[in-house]
Amino acid sequence: LISMQKQDLLFFIVVAIGSIIFFVKSETPRSFDDVYAANPKMVKFLLDNCKKRQAVVEGGVLYNLFHSDGQAEVIIGELLNSFGRMFEKNYDQQGINGYWTMLILIAQKNSASKYHEYAKKLPKGVQTIKVSYPRNWSGTFIIRWQQPSYKKVIVY
Repeated sequence: LISMQKQDLLFFIVVAIGSIIFFVKSETPRSFDDVYAANPKMVKFLLDNCKKRQAVVEGGVLYNLFHSDGQAEVIIGELLNSFGRMFEKNYDQQGINGYWTMLILIAQKNSASKYHEYAKKLPKGVQTIKVSYPRNWSGTFIIRWQQPSYKKVIVY
């Protein structure tokens, strides 16, 4: 039996390979919207984090959950940053975070996301958001969050 962590990672690898095959067969993505449209399984995977009970916006901070140990989300973030560099001028110099850009885009398009109302109010363009991740768990419940940090995102 594959552990939950390995299942999450395996799922992501399949999604990532599917994304790469899509873009090789069709065309280079021109925006995160293109990546969103081409990867419904990745969108569902990330939306699951944004629908959980402890995913909230409180005091202007977006509290975000990960699947298992978060390795799948880290890999998704790296892949999204690779795509972002393809279509966004000065992507790295602006400090854009592909993972959070995608979460904001998902939240804008999905009212099931706990970040939906927050994301809908963000002005278009490069914006800075404040986020936090789980630090300590008690079983499946988060008992402590990391200090919030700032992330730059592209808002469409």
